[in-house]
Formats: sequence, C-alpha cells, structure tokens
Amino acid sequence: MKILIVLWLLISISAQAQETDLDRAIAEIRNSTPYPFSGNEKHFERNIDSLMGVVPMAESEADWYRILRPLVLSTGDAHFGVRRKLSSTLLFPYELWIENNKIFILEEIEGQKGRELLAVNGVSSDSLLVVIRKGCLPAMLPFLERRTAKAIGRFLHDYFDWKDQFEMVTPNLNWTATGKAQAWEESVNFKVVEDIGILRLADLQFEEMVYQWADMVEKVPSGKLIIDIRGNLGGSDLIVKELLEVLTREKFNLAEGIDYFSEGVKSYMPILEFQEGKAKRDLNLVLLADVCTYSEAHIFRQIFEHHKLGIVIGEDPSEGLRIGRQLKGTVLPESGLELVFPTINYRIPGFEQERISKTDLIVKPTLQDLLEGKDVALQKALDYLKN
Repeated sequence: MKILIVLWLLISISAQAQETDLDRAIAEIRNSTPYPFSGNEKHFERNIDSLMGVVPMAESEADWYRILRPLVLSTGDAHFGVRRKLSSTLLFPYELWIENNKIFILEEIEGQKGRELLAVNGVSSDSLLVVIRKGCLPAMLPFLERRTAKAIGRFLHDYFDWKDQFEMVTPNLNWTATGKAQAWEESVNFKVVEDIGILRLADLQFEEMVYQWADMVEKVPSGKLIIDIRGNLGGSDLIVKELLEVLTREKFNLAEGIDYFSEGVKSYMPILEFQEGKAKRDLNLVLLADVCTYSEAHIFRQIFEHHKLGIVIGEDPSEGLRIGRQLKGTVLPESGLELVFPTINYRIPGFEQERISKTDLIVKPTLQDLLEGKDVALQKALDYLKN
C-alpha cells in the first residue's frame, strides 16, 4: 500500500509540474508580446481547452513537443516557436512538394522524379499532413506546408523522435536513406539575361549585401531589374532599410509605429517622421515573392508595394501588417523545451489604411513545373519586362 501511495504522489507531482510548464508557456505567449495573435485569439483559446486533458499524459520531451507545437502554431505567427534540444545534425534527405493532399519527392530516385511518398519510418503521408496542419490557422497553412516540405527533417525529427535513418515507402519502391547535412543557398546571386538584371536574395543576413546590391544595380543600364525574395525568411531590419535606400535613393522607415510593453502596460510609439517614399531612380522593377516571403523579407515586400516601386509577381503573403519582432527565448524547466516569442510588434507601412500586399500577377508553381525544371514566376517576370 505504501508503495502505491508513493507512486501516486510521484505521478501527481509530475502532472502538477507539467501543468506549471504549460501555464508558463501560455503566460509567455499572452503577456510577452503586445499583440500575439496574428490570426484569431479564440482559435488559441480553443487549443488551450483541448490541451488540458492531455497534459498529464506527457512523459518525455517529445511528448511535450507534440503538445506545445499546435498551441504555438495557433497564434498564427511563425515568429513564435518551440524547440527541442538538437538530437541530430542531419536532415531529411529529399526536398518534397505538397499538392492535392499528397506528398511528392522532387529528386530523381532510380530514374523517376516526383514519386509519391506513401510513408516515412512507418508514418503514413496522411498522418504526416495531419501533424503538419495541426493547430494551424488557414491563413498560415500555405507557408507552413511549403516550409515543412523544404525543411521537413528538423520539424519531423522533433515530432516523431526520428534520428538519421529514413525508411521510405513509395509505389513500387521502398528503400532506406540517410539524412543529409543542412545546405545553405548563397545569400546573394546576380546575373543579367539580355538586358534584364536578376537579383536573387535568399536571406537578408549580411551587411556586405548592401554594397553588393549597389554595384549590381549599376550594372543594368536598361533599368530593368527583377528582385527575387521567394522563400526569404528575413534577417536584419537594418539591411532591409539600407537596401531600399540604395535602390531608390529615398529614406525609408520600416514601420509606422511600434507596439511594446512599458512596465507591464501595452504602449504604442508612432514613428512621426514616417513619410510616403517614391523611387527617384529610373528603374523598371519586378519583385518575385511567394507564401514563404516572411519577416524582414515581408517588410521589404510590403514597403515595395506600399510605395508603388514596381509590380509583384508570385503569390500573396502569409503574414499581415502587424508582425512580431525582437525574439526572445525561455526554457520551460520541466519539459526542457525552449519557447521562442517576439517582444514587440511592428505596424508596417499600410497598417493604418489596412492595405495588405496583393500580388499583381498570381503565379503559383505546380508539381509538374518543378519536375520539368520550369520557373514559371521568373519567366512571367522576364516576359513582362521584355514587353
């Protein structure tokens, strides 16, 4: 009997500690960001209600990750995140594409591209899609699906406790693959096709990008320039500001105002010198953007369109006009997970007028385009500038 009582007390203490962790996570989300919900606060509250019955079932760090990730996703802002301790340095070995509720492998496997992925490590593709979408708001879903397909290893490593080996199941072919190291795209790439400059910005991380950009713009006498920020998840606010000023020779502010906490009270600081900017250079600009143009890259896109610097080709954004900035992390003591959250909000240009970016020419790639090596958005931009 004494043994049973001790076991009961241990289980009770464990459940109480876990609930303390959950309370801490909820409090951080609610109280550390002035406006934490990019989507619907009721959606967040419903997720909290659904968690209350499963918290005592969490027995491991992986269990906690599975519980907290949908809650974090329900904020509707990808600046919120939850991380496990790094369990592997290798990622999923293939790039995937999600289309019509199916998952496809883009790389060629034994002479065939675009094989449908039926299962990984015993988890069906239907189950993978359920996990990817769990807790997510509809507006954020295109971003999440596209990013998960690109970086499937880290998220699903964490969720399913996967290591470095992947048992792949496709129609008529099964095999085991080893994970691969993270591959980084070069931050800046520039080329000229006929008289049109194509500037690819994979991220906005490094100060030297500003000087590179200035040189590149001067190398296009025609003034026809395509700026490609598809899949760009941002980097530095300062770089965005400087790149815009190099491009237009105008001064820009990145926000109309900033929401923040002052001694626990929500406060707002307008940027009084904010002015409408206009491009002074004689440039014919096209911006390529997609559902994964996010954070500082989204700010760049919004300013580009707000000030009518050119046209936007690609897809509509996944992010709104008030976005989280200045990320902070805190470790939840019982689970060991790190919760990441923004501490201020930018009201980016267009906020007061509720003028969110709208793509001028919608061009969404398909599986067939990718398998045939077609960049349909880039081709549309080239055709536009030629004609």
